[in-house]
Order: sequence, then structure tokens, then C-alpha cells
Amino acid sequence: MRIKYFISVILIFSIFISCDDSFSPKAPYDERYSLNCIIRGDTSFQVATTYKNYDVSYIDPYENKEDSFIDGAFIRMWRGNDEISIFKDTTMERTDQSRFKTDIKYYYINGFVPTAGDSLEIEALLPNGRRLRSNTKVPKEVKRNEIYSDMVLTRSLVNHLRTSWEIKNQNLVYLPKLVLCYYEKVNGVNIWKEKIIPWKKLKIDNETKYIYPSPSGDYLIDYDVNIIKEAMEDISKNDSEKGKYTIIYLWLELSIFDENLSTYFFTVGLEDNSLAIGLDEGDYSNIENGFGIFGSYFTQRFKISVTKGYVNSFGYILYEE
Repeated sequence: MRIKYFISVILIFSIFISCDDSFSPKAPYDERYSLNCIIRGDTSFQVATTYKNYDVSYIDPYENKEDSFIDGAFIRMWRGNDEISIFKDTTMERTDQSRFKTDIKYYYINGFVPTAGDSLEIEALLPNGRRLRSNTKVPKEVKRNEIYSDMVLTRSLVNHLRTSWEIKNQNLVYLPKLVLCYYEKVNGVNIWKEKIIPWKKLKIDNETKYIYPSPSGDYLIDYDVNIIKEAMEDISKNDSEKGKYTIIYLWLELSIFDENLSTYFFTVGLEDNSLAIGLDEGDYSNIENGFGIFGSYFTQRFKISVTKGYVNSFGYILYEE
């Protein structure tokens, strides 16, 4: 799980080590520096990266074969006025060596768990003396709008399962995820399992494509009950012993992005669900004296109960406390 997170963080910011899109063979090379760190509210392991751009002889950025990661940076983060966390440097094996042969490098802190409403400040002192700074405020929880939300999944729900939340800041971005929680009995022992449920499905060239939610400013999401039904059936696919499965509940996991990340999403557009960030003048950055993103997000969960009749219709058992 942690390895996947490292890789996703590196991929998110790998474009920072590419050439400036406005690069011209006749223009002078202008060295630029980036700091990237997204503080996650769902883990105690936080990662930061520092890169510089590079020059090439012509216009092909892939001509460069040397990783532009900046070694020896001193990165620290404050929570309020008192608590200071120092990032350590480390590496992980690079599985794709088609371009870079060296290990992936990054900075990290372990044991830092942000709380909603935290004010955080980060500073990176680079070996050449340049200081990169930024700040973020971890988003606060939102309240589920129970009047306009389906609190229970029942057999009588024929169109969609809706979850709505109340927002006070219209400028923030949200990312929902619907998760089915259940037990599967293996060798007489109940094993906790989770299944992420797709949001929509499309037919493309006679092939079914499942779509998951993208970050948006919406304050509600509707899940097709037929897709939920497919997910329920899928957990016991090719298993005739349906009684081995105990359904606990669903939860709607909602990630709330801070103003920095939200501004970035609104700046570059939300259509491709991408976190790629370039070094163009028009790209959003909130790093003082450099480029990049320092942001945060907070994740909360809304429980959605399931009725016994609905669960039994699949041959499953409903978990009852």
C-alpha cells in the first residue's frame, strides 16, 4: 500500500522534471526549482519532492537521462507556531528504467497525522541557498445533508443512491468514493474486505468501461442502483456458497481538498482527472520563490446502512451488532 502511494506521488509530480514548454533552442536556459508536498489526512506518512528543470540541446525533453531531483534539501514543516517536523531523505527502487536508471528519491516524515483545520507551513532550504516556502490550511469536515441523502440502501430504491453534503466554501473541490464493506468467511474465519463501487458504466466498441468519480465542486453524487447491484453480485462471483458473505454497510468516503489544490483543479480544468503540473507561466503554483504545489486534503466517511431484505436477496447475511 505504501509503495503504491510513493509511486503515485512521484507520478503526480514527475512532469516537474521536464522541460519548460516555452523552451527554445535559441533562448537562454533559466534554472527553476520546484517543491511539491500534498498532506494527506488519511495517513501518517507524508512525502515531499524537490526538482529543478534542465536544459537540452534541442527541443526533445527525453534527451535528458539524468534525474533532476535535488539532493541535500533541508525541508521542515510547522503546525501552528510550535510543532516542527523535519523531512528525511530516502529512496525506493525504480521499476520503470526506460529513461532514468537511478532509484526514485523523495523526502518524508512518518507519524504526522493532520487534523481538520490545521494551519501548516513548509520551507525547503536548497543546497544553493534558495528557500522555497508555502502554507496550507487542512480543510474542515462537512456535514451530510440528511434530508437530501439516502441513509439506507433498500430493495425499493429503484433509480439511484444519493449522498449530499452541506458546503460553506463554494470554492473547494470534493472527491467522493462509494465503498462496500463486508466479511468473507475463509477457512472458518471472517476476513474484512472492501470493494470500491463504480459510479457509471459506458459501452465503448462493445466493451464495458467503468467510470469512477473525478474531483469536482459538486455537493452531491448519485450512484446507479443497478451498478451497486452488480458490485454486490461480483463479490461472490463463481462462488455458490453465498452464505459465506456478510454485508456490513456501505460508506461514502469524501475527500475535501484545500484551497490550494482546489484552485489548481479549477485552473487546469477537471475533465481529465489529472494532477499533472507543468512549469508553464500559466500553470498554478503556490510556492514562494519557486514552483509547485503545497496542499492538503481531509477525508471523512458517511455510513450508509443496508436492509436485511436487500442483503438476503443476494443470498448474503446482514451483519447485526
